Amino acid sequence: MRTLLLTYVVYTFFVAVESESAEKARIRRMLEDKLTPFGDESAYRKSSETLQRSPRKMDKRIRPFEDIAPLNVSINLFISSFDSIAETTMDFGLTFIMRLRWQDPRMMFPDITNEKTYNNRTILTMDLKFLDELWVPDVFFANEKSANVHQITSDNKRLRIDSAGYIYLEMRLSATLSCHMRFEHFPMDVQVCAIEIESFAYDTADVNFDWDSTPGGVELARSIELPQFKLQGHVLGKCESPRGNFTCIEGKFILSRQMGYYLIQFPPTLLFLAYVPTTLIVMLSWISFWISINATPARVSLGITTVLTITSQRSALTARMLRNREFFLQRFILSNKHLISLKKAALPMVSYVMAIDIWMSLCMAYVFAAVVEYAIANFIDKPDIDRLARRAFPSTFAVVCCFYYAYYAVCVNELPGLSEKMTRWVGDEGVRKLKP
Repeated sequence: MRTLLLTYVVYTFFVAVESESAEKARIRRMLEDKLTPFGDESAYRKSSETLQRSPRKMDKRIRPFEDIAPLNVSINLFISSFDSIAETTMDFGLTFIMRLRWQDPRMMFPDITNEKTYNNRTILTMDLKFLDELWVPDVFFANEKSANVHQITSDNKRLRIDSAGYIYLEMRLSATLSCHMRFEHFPMDVQVCAIEIESFAYDTADVNFDWDSTPGGVELARSIELPQFKLQGHVLGKCESPRGNFTCIEGKFILSRQMGYYLIQFPPTLLFLAYVPTTLIVMLSWISFWISINATPARVSLGITTVLTITSQRSALTARMLRNREFFLQRFILSNKHLISLKKAALPMVSYVMAIDIWMSLCMAYVFAAVVEYAIANFIDKPDIDRLARRAFPSTFAVVCCFYYAYYAVCVNELPGLSEKMTRWVGDEGVRKLKP
C-alpha cells in the first residue's frame, strides 16, 4: 500500500513539472511571436543569435577600428531645463539627455527585410545588461562640479544597435557645471556658459568627438525660461583640452541678463539697488533750485537728505557684495523671505568696477553738486545761479544717462567670434539651429 502511494505521489509530481514546463514554453513562444520586430521571426532569431554571439567574439577592452583609424563618436544633447545660474559660486545646472552614436563592426548583424527600418537598416532596442559586453566611449564633462544619471524608476538609459554595427546610447543626466563670469557690465551683462565634453583616456589618435549634425548638436526644450536671464543662443565647436591632445567639444550658451528686474525693482528685495529709485532721488535734489536762497534750513535739509540716501544705497550695494553677509542681514533683513531673496541675488566679491558702481557714483556726484550749488549761490548771493542750475542739471543728467546706456549697450553686444555663429530660435520648433 505504501509502495502504491509513493508511486502515485512521484507520478503526480513529474506530471505537474512537465505541465508547468510545457506552459512556460507555450507562454515563451507567445511572447516571442508578439515581440518579434516587424513579424519576421526567422530573421529576428538570426539577428538575435548573431548579437548574442558577437560579445563572446569581441574584447570590450579594445576600441573599434583599433590600429586602423580614429573612432568617430557623434554626440547630441537635448536640454530639458536650466536648473539654476548661481553668480556666487559661478556655476549653472542643466538637466539633459545625452545621445552617443558610434560604429562597432563587430556588432553587425543581418538585416530584417521590412519597410520599418532606420536608414534602410534594421535597428534593435537592447537590454541594458548588454551594455556591459560592449566597448563604450569614456565621456566626461571637463567643467563638471557634480553630476548624476537619473535612476527613477530605473536607470534612465537606452541602448540600440542597427545592422550596420552603429550603437546608439542615450542617458538622462543632471549636472552642475562651472561658468567663469565677469560682472563689469552688471546688471547689463552677458554671460557665456559652456558645457565641455572630453574623452578621459583616449587622445585624438584613437577617438574623435563631434557634434551630431543630423538632429542638431544641441536641442532645447520650448519650455525653457530663466527668471533673470534670457537665453540668446548657443555656439557649438571644438575646444582644447588642458590635459593634452585629447578630443574635446563644447557648447556655449549666451545668457543676457534681463535688466527690467533691476530697473523697476523696489526695496527691500534688492535693498534700493535699482535705477528708478536713484533717478528719483537725484531729481528730488533739484527741487532746491526752486526754493529761495534765503530758506537755508529747507535747502540744507533737502540736500543733506538726498546725499545721505544715496550714501545708504551705496553702502547697501557694498554690503551686498560681501562674502560674509550676516552682519548686514541682521540690520536690513526683517523676514526669512527677504533673506532668501538676497541670497539668491547676491554676487561674489569682485575687485573691479561694475556698471552699477558707475551709476551710483554719478548719482552721488549730482546730489552732492546740488548741495555745493546752494553753497555757491548763497555765498555769492546771486539767484541767477539757481536759474542756470534749473536747466543745466536736468539736461546734463539726461545726456550722461544716454551715454551711460549707449556705452554699456554697445559693450554687452560685442561678443567677438560669437555673433556670426550664434544660433537662435526658429519658428515654433523650439530647436536652435546654426545659421547657414
